[in-house]
Amino acid sequence: MGRRGAVRHPQPLRQSGNPYGTSHVAGDGPPGEVILQAARHQARRVVDTAASLKAVLRF
Repeated sequence: MGRRGAVRHPQPLRQSGNPYGTSHVAGDGPPGEVILQAARHQARRVVDTAASLKAVLRF
């Protein structure tokens, strides 16, 4: 059982190693598949959260 309010993230997001969100340093070349998967997951969560807020707040 996790801590209250804790969010379990899929493996790609945990592998990216950044607790603040997906990041990539341009000097390291193009982002790899793990970073791209983490970014897709993070983007989906933002879109889902925004849709939930819109439904509740009815803007």
